[in-house]
Amino acid sequence: MVRGTGLLLLQPRRDPCPRDDVAVPSGTKEWDFEVEVAAVIADDCSDLDPGTAEEHIAGYLVCCDWSARDVSGREMGFVFGPSKSKDSATSLGPYLVTPDELEPYRSGKGYRLAMTGSVNGERYGGGSWDEIHWSFAEMLAHASRDTTLRAGDIIASGPVGTGCIHELSEHRSYLQPGDTVRVEVDHLGAVQARVTDKAEKFVPELKISRSIDIAAPPSAVFDVITDPRRHTEFDGSGTVGTMTAGPDRLSLGAEFSVSMVQFDVPYKVTNTVLEYEENRRIAWAHPGRHRWRYQLEPIEGGTRATETCDFTTSPRGELVAASGWGRRDAEGIEKTLPRLKALVEKNHRG
Repeated sequence: MVRGTGLLLLQPRRDPCPRDDVAVPSGTKEWDFEVEVAAVIADDCSDLDPGTAEEHIAGYLVCCDWSARDVSGREMGFVFGPSKSKDSATSLGPYLVTPDELEPYRSGKGYRLAMTGSVNGERYGGGSWDEIHWSFAEMLAHASRDTTLRAGDIIASGPVGTGCIHELSEHRSYLQPGDTVRVEVDHLGAVQARVTDKAEKFVPELKISRSIDIAAPPSAVFDVITDPRRHTEFDGSGTVGTMTAGPDRLSLGAEFSVSMVQFDVPYKVTNTVLEYEENRRIAWAHPGRHRWRYQLEPIEGGTRATETCDFTTSPRGELVAASGWGRRDAEGIEKTLPRLKALVEKNHRG
């Protein structure tokens, strides 16, 4: 059983963000993931002592080390070891957690925090951070011997417990295009990535729109959407909380603040209504400047409601739409509209 015996020094390249797709490199049929955690170096340092090395850690990240087992196996048999890395080698994120926040969980050579890996929603394996064979202090002391570590360098732990398919190869198949992998560490969040074919060309939706028919007039639907206190009732993304400031009913130019949560981290967003047509259309934007828009069309027996996430209004919209964040927004809309339908129809009947 591998227990965090690897030491990997990463430097910024084109590694995937925590929701980006990951393409299977050419020449491999044994594409694998590794459940790891990584430390980010806070300052330039060298020849560290294990007793004080952790003072040079700015924080920790979830790390998914993607591995081509058959390719690396062949290369490791050569005297010089692995010959090259790949752009899709490591997924990191979703946020940096400082050591003081984790101190209550300190145990053994790490922290008493569960680390898990799953494929298509099924748990494959994992372990606990405190099972790693070498502490980060020991790894940093080794990595910095006669070498300067630079601020921003990233040291990865290696897989914990049964946190890779290689450890389960008698019972699990290696990854295939279409699989979704999730690597999660308690209090650090999760990396979630869809495995794709290298030849697959993803065309991002710059306007993600979905529609649903509601058995109620447009005015009834509009009344619910323009009440910011009710947004948490029909939100399907799992990110929208209660309104913290704003009017009882939205209008053009109105601002409203909402408590949010992403990857278990709470924060607040202030939105501004930029489009408004009574019983027909409303849209608001937050500081990222892409817009959430609801359009209502009268149909026989009720209303066709269309929700749109419009990235064309944001300076960085194309980059966001092309990332895993764009697909997550599409999934959120697809879950939100049925909830909106049920809420409006219940109110209308009552």
